[in-house]
Amino acid sequence: MVKIRTKDISGAKKMTLVEIEGALDTLAIAETEKVLNPLIESEEGFIIIDCSKLSYINTVGVVLLLRYHIKAKRKNGGFKIVNLTKTVYEIMEISGALKLLEVYKEIEEAIDSIYTPEVEQETTLEQ
Repeated sequence: MVKIRTKDISGAKKMTLVEIEGALDTLAIAETEKVLNPLIESEEGFIIIDCSKLSYINTVGVVLLLRYHIKAKRKNGGFKIVNLTKTVYEIMEISGALKLLEVYKEIEEAIDSIYTPEVEQETTLEQ
């Protein structure tokens, strides 16, 4: 079962932190979409997904993240991923999603990226 919590982040731009706990798999998609859909519909909103408590993700979950990343870009917003666990990082690396998503080690880095111009970055996991 997945648990999802949201928290507004104060700042000059509209930002929402979404904490996902548990597994982001086929069983969790409907509940995750129920939370993300209203957030993505707001113009120029920024969503930061905190994966520190995400224990597992399958290809359906990866595709969901990619889809919302694209939707946010089309709305002139942003979709950032932070705090990947080792297991989730490896799954996303194998799938190639890390080359497409904006992934940061910490929430503060993701927030800073919203206020600074986008630059090409490479994500690595420190062991």
